[in-house]
Amino acid sequence: MSTAMNITREQAICMFFYEEFNDENIARLSKKIDDMGNVELCYLEDPTEPYLVSVTRILGNPIRFHRYLTASTTASLDDNSVDMATSSQHSLTSASQVIKFLNEVFIPYDPHNDEVYELSNISVHTILSTVWKHSRIFDNKSVISFTTWCSKNKVHFVQADRKRKRDQQGNRYRVLFVAKEHFISSIVDKIVTVMPKYQLFITNLKKEGYQVVGYARKSPGEEKVDDRIRLLKQMVGRLQERSLVDKVFISSFCKADDKIAERDLEIGCDKTRKFISEIDGTMQDLISYLATTKKVCLVVIDFAGLSTNVEDLFCFIRNNGNIEKIIVDCLPFENNVKVYERSSLLKDTEALHEFSYRQRFTQRSK
Repeated sequence: MSTAMNITREQAICMFFYEEFNDENIARLSKKIDDMGNVELCYLEDPTEPYLVSVTRILGNPIRFHRYLTASTTASLDDNSVDMATSSQHSLTSASQVIKFLNEVFIPYDPHNDEVYELSNISVHTILSTVWKHSRIFDNKSVISFTTWCSKNKVHFVQADRKRKRDQQGNRYRVLFVAKEHFISSIVDKIVTVMPKYQLFITNLKKEGYQVVGYARKSPGEEKVDDRIRLLKQMVGRLQERSLVDKVFISSFCKADDKIAERDLEIGCDKTRKFISEIDGTMQDLISYLATTKKVCLVVIDFAGLSTNVEDLFCFIRNNGNIEKIIVDCLPFENNVKVYERSSLLKDTEALHEFSYRQRFTQRSK
């Protein structure tokens, strides 16, 4: 149930210099960083481990380097290269964004951060009212339907063990740790700018000479051929729209744990062959492409969109030396993307095993 910790830039500054968190140290240490010029604190995965990195490098790779929470009501990117208009005026526009927002703003456990969170007695109606301020997804929806949706999507505050209570008027409420009002806008900004930051990252990869190609697969099922092709087309479209891939390869009928090199040795019906002819081919064509093309970044939707067979995936990466990066697009499910370097996948078995852990079946055509 845990989620990434939200800590402020001021807290990170004191962490970085190993000094006590107080106003005097914040002012002195902030000036120290400002005087260095063109550097900023950021983090990679763990916000409690701050790094001092050049602003140029942060802006060039916004997927790898994350900035800290601020109390401002505007975006803290200071980056004209990320078009904030693409984030729909900082509005949460997808279910995955709303889930991320709820899990970061309304926490059922103690985050041990009084600077950002405060313990509150809060009703579901108040939670919904907060969502209304930042999203139109639940316009005209009732508290009951919102609660049902949260339960279905395993939002943390609904899943919490903490008992619900009633006030003196009989109104039901939950005891939660809630982000303070002046930090909520910054949390929203962080969530809605994931997509433009990701596309900026892809654009920069292409400038560096990377060939960005996509791969999608469809598991065996009983649906009609036309429905199978329709779903594959949707996956291809998502790879082109979100990840800006220049080529797309597919496997129209294979399991997630099937050996990658043995996929698509045979093609199905004429309709499937026709669809494949309209794109860049099958896994066999991708393997041929990898043999002759350097600096390839392979993009898939969800881990199971590539493989859940860790041993075979390791062999596939090892045998295709031109794959330098693999990107897993989890935007429809978790509102994030994960970038893996070739070297880390071959050396770090823990990173590879992320592909074998399938939390739930996902609709990759979303």
